[in-house]
Amino acid sequence: MFKVRREPTESILRLLDNITMGTDGVRYRHLDTREKIKDLDNPLFYTLERNKRAIGNITVSEREQDWYLRHFAFTAGLQGSGRRRSRSGGSSILKKEVSVFFKSLLEGKFTNRSGRCIYAYIDPENKKSLWVSESFGFKTVRTIATQSFSRFKPKSSQRLVKNLHWQELEPLIQGEYGDYSFFHPVQTLKGPFYGLKNSSGELIAFTKITKAEWQIERLPGKLGGALVSLLPYIPMFNRLIKPEHHSFLVPDAVWVKDHDPRLLEELFEGILHETKLNLMLWWVDTNERHYATVKSKMRWGPVNKIIGVHDAYLMVLGEDKLIQELKNDPHFTSGYDFV
Repeated sequence: MFKVRREPTESILRLLDNITMGTDGVRYRHLDTREKIKDLDNPLFYTLERNKRAIGNITVSEREQDWYLRHFAFTAGLQGSGRRRSRSGGSSILKKEVSVFFKSLLEGKFTNRSGRCIYAYIDPENKKSLWVSESFGFKTVRTIATQSFSRFKPKSSQRLVKNLHWQELEPLIQGEYGDYSFFHPVQTLKGPFYGLKNSSGELIAFTKITKAEWQIERLPGKLGGALVSLLPYIPMFNRLIKPEHHSFLVPDAVWVKDHDPRLLEELFEGILHETKLNLMLWWVDTNERHYATVKSKMRWGPVNKIIGVHDAYLMVLGEDKLIQELKNDPHFTSGYDFV
């Protein structure tokens, strides 16, 4: 039923271009899928086709012994409708095929070594995706915060520096995140990096930045649908969220000297000013050291006041012993994986 490829076909790209993410909470569509997929590391495309047209696709990325599940996309007629549908389809041919594929990944059928686990990020408000992932045996191991940082008029920073390189930052990143689970900096090392340097030329903060382009159909929260309709007509707020073509930044590998929230604000705001944007979304483990230290001391901005912080789940398919170990370890998040 499925075909396995290392490169995406035009039919796969068209399918992914038209998939709307989310159901009960935020709903959005990626506008830069074709650009992002070119950068995907060690991809494998598992595609269901009908009359040479892709009607379903699972995209995974091999990262050492782990597999990151990036896309699980099927046309409307093949999608379940929550817990009841996923249970009734538990013995379906389609579900069996996908289960065999996941098993094959872990057994090393497509590589020269066996896999440790498969991991994915799921919005808990997306009940359909949650139940489907659980039906395949994925377990929730960590909570990932979706933390916004926004400014109507971002201030510049005279201490902001660009064109930093992975080689000079790697020791600090390894020291900060090397003991985190799923520390796969394969996307992070590509940059670009922004930082702050003091008057002595000492690096005092930096982060890697990924730019994203979305079309937003619904924001999270009870008033999410109404907000999407109203925000384009509200002065100032229409700078923050532009539903038809929304551009924003995603930081990762955040490093700040002494975990100083003032430095982090200066860094984030300086980057927004430099890039002429107004919003960052930081997907970060709730126990990540920088975030846990600064989250109650930061001025996160107007978007945070409107929609607050929403959670995503890190879900893993693997042995029970590994699942239990991962529940105790903070998790490294790559901004690329969320956009």
